[in-house]
Amino acid sequence: MVGVILLLFIICYCHATITKNQVEVNIDFTPFPKRTMEFSVEGDHLKQYHFTLPLNESLQMTQFTCIENGKELQFEVIAKPENETIEVIVDLLDQQKNKFTCKYLHIDALENYPKERSLSEKYKFLFTTHLCPLSDHIKCTTLFNLKSIQSIAFSIKSTTEGSNRLKFGPYEPTEFKFISYHFQSSLHPMTYGRVQKVVNINEDNIYVHMEIDDMKNNGAILNKEFNRNDFNYEGIYLKDFSMEVEVNAYDLEYRDSTGLITTGRLISRPKSSTLYLPPRYPLLGGWKTSFEVNYNYPLDVSVQQIKEQKRLVIPLKVDFKGIVSNEEVDIVLPEGATITSINYPKRSYIEETVYNQPSFGTYYKKPVVQLILKEVDMSDNTDILEIYYKENPAAKRTKNIIVAFLTSSIIIIFLLYAKVINN
Repeated sequence: MVGVILLLFIICYCHATITKNQVEVNIDFTPFPKRTMEFSVEGDHLKQYHFTLPLNESLQMTQFTCIENGKELQFEVIAKPENETIEVIVDLLDQQKNKFTCKYLHIDALENYPKERSLSEKYKFLFTTHLCPLSDHIKCTTLFNLKSIQSIAFSIKSTTEGSNRLKFGPYEPTEFKFISYHFQSSLHPMTYGRVQKVVNINEDNIYVHMEIDDMKNNGAILNKEFNRNDFNYEGIYLKDFSMEVEVNAYDLEYRDSTGLITTGRLISRPKSSTLYLPPRYPLLGGWKTSFEVNYNYPLDVSVQQIKEQKRLVIPLKVDFKGIVSNEEVDIVLPEGATITSINYPKRSYIEETVYNQPSFGTYYKKPVVQLILKEVDMSDNTDILEIYYKENPAAKRTKNIIVAFLTSSIIIIFLLYAKVINN
C-alpha cells in the first residue's frame, strides 16, 4: 500500500505540466520564404516540448534548427502520415522556463504564376503556407512580412501593421489555418544543384577551385518565340552574377563546358575581392547553366601560426543568393600534415568526412577535410570552419629530394637518348 502511494506521488510530482505556451511566428523572404518561431514555454518538469506542423510543408523545409541562449537544441521529427502531420520534439535546457527559437526555410514553396507567360505579362509568385504550429494550450501570433502584394486569401482576421506587414492573433489555434497570396518580385529565385569548393593549402598561397552545376533561374518560362533583343525587356532574367571572395584574390579563371569565358573579371579591394561572372548566355526563366571558377589568394589571409601549429579559418558560406541542394567543401592540407582539431557549428544538415589523398612527388599524403551541406540558403549561412594542424618538415624535404631526383633522371635520360641518336 505504501509503495502504491509512493508511486502515485512520484507520478504526480514528476508529471510535466505547461502553465505558459506562447509562440510568435515571423514569415519573411530572403528571397525564399523563411519561418522563425519564438517559443516561450513555462511549467513544471519540462524536459521536452512537442509541436505539430503540416506534413506537406515538412517535405519542403530545410535548415531546421532550434536555438536557446546561443546553444543549438536537440530535436526529433516524427512523421504521422495518417494525420498528415509531423511532430517535432525539442529537448529543453530548463525544466521550468524556456525561451527558444526554431526556424527553417520553405524550399520549393514558391510557384510561378503563371507558370508560362509572354513578355508583356507581369511576373508573380504564389505562396501558400500555414500560420501557426499546433501544441497544447498554445497562444499564437503570426507576423507576415509582405512583398509587392497583389491578392491575398486567409481564413482568420488580420490587422495591418504599417504598409508591409500583416498581424494575425494572438489566438489559440485548434487546427491549421492557411494563407495564400500572389506577389510580384524583381528577385531572381535562383537554385543550384551542386556547388563544390576545393581549397588547397600550398606553401605560399591558397588555390581555390569551384564547380557550380545546374545554376537555374526558376522564373516562369516564356511561351513564345523572341529575338535576341527581347530579353532586355524581360523583368526576371540573370545577365550578370557576382560573388565576394577572399581579400587580395588573383589569377581568375572562369570557364564553362564550351571553354573560357573572357568576360569574367576580378576586382580586388583593401578588405574584399569581387568576382564578376556573367554567364555565356543570359538566364531567362527556366534556363540553367554550369561553370567552374579558379583563383588564388595569399596564405596569410586564412592561415595563422599559433605556437607550434597553424590555424586555418574558412567560411562555409558561398556568396550565392538562393538554395544550394548540395554544397561540398573540401579543405586539402599540406603533405604529411597532422590535424589536431576541427571546429564548426554542428548542424543536422552537415556531414563530415576526413581522409588522406595521394600527393605527387612524395609518399606522404594530404589530409582532406570534407563537409557536405544539404539544402542550404547561402544568404542565411554564417558558419565558420576552423582547423588546427601541424606541418611535417620531413614531408617537404622528402618531396624536394624526390622531385629533384625525378627531374635529374629525366634530364639524364634525355641526354643519353640524344647521344644514342647522334651516334
